[in-house]
Amino acid sequence: MENRSSYRSVCILYDCGNEGDELGNILSTHFLIGPVLKALQAMFGDEMIFVGRKAIAEVIFSPVRFKKIVEMGVRIDSGVRRVDLQGILKEIQECDLIICLNTWIGGEGENLKMLLEHLSPQWSIGFYDFFKEKLAFNPDMHFCDMMFQCVALMDPSAAIADFVRGPEVPQRGREIVRQFVGTLKSEGGSILVVAPHATCQRKEIAYSVYPEALKKVLDNFDNLSIIVLSSEFRWPYSDAYKDRIVIFDHFTTEVTWSFVAHADYFLGPESDALHIADIYRIPSVGIFGKLSPVHFSGFRFAENYSLQSNDYAMQDITTEQISEALRQLIMKTL
Repeated sequence: MENRSSYRSVCILYDCGNEGDELGNILSTHFLIGPVLKALQAMFGDEMIFVGRKAIAEVIFSPVRFKKIVEMGVRIDSGVRRVDLQGILKEIQECDLIICLNTWIGGEGENLKMLLEHLSPQWSIGFYDFFKEKLAFNPDMHFCDMMFQCVALMDPSAAIADFVRGPEVPQRGREIVRQFVGTLKSEGGSILVVAPHATCQRKEIAYSVYPEALKKVLDNFDNLSIIVLSSEFRWPYSDAYKDRIVIFDHFTTEVTWSFVAHADYFLGPESDALHIADIYRIPSVGIFGKLSPVHFSGFRFAENYSLQSNDYAMQDITTEQISEALRQLIMKTL
């Protein structure tokens, strides 16, 4: 590949999720491509144009300095997902390097090929055959490593771990977290954040396995307090540990992000919260169903224990497995 210093302007194309996808699934992957964007900024400085979901990018990618962020319009045409070329062509005419991080091969492939034909960039990188440099789609790699291939092409010495830093937590989230964590966390104490909601409903684990597991952990660790982010979770032990467990039932993704980023430990199924914990390197216990390959969408950076179910509904995950994984995790990090 040509020397990276020869490119005047770089366009990063990324739009995750189909129409109707859960927001958490979309947000998760935006957190996970953060290290790639930080590495690319180290190469290209302020010469990057990001094309994707503008509202999400402005918040999650806030530490990365883009020349500009352009909304990627997507429409469904006869059931086929297509990129709105006219809306972005004029915004990226100057770019002589195009990097596309979309991994699926669908109806938008034809549109992206047309985009390259219109622009005739000096170089292009992506997961489609029509890019000058094709990246390997390998489900045996972790998602983060698969995305980082584009960086390794230009700098084989680059290490993804050097660019893993969680983005700045939004101000509103910080204020809420400060209030709750401040009332729970005694001197020398620690906080376990539990986010029992999965990214997709088909990956939900039954809430009934959590209370007993959490009670066992509270029994074992006197300085531990717990925050549960759920509108459906119920604590069945009356006043037991009422000063050490808080159920926060009015939360947004922004608030979840803030709580997880300030946690000492994390517990939950595959979700945007789990990926946030990973990016912030929060020691974690993750729960994965049959639809959640741990090597592709599990932890990559955080100290962790991963519980893998043999069924789709994760009904075989037990209270004992969860409490023991948490016990081992906490003991390992003390």
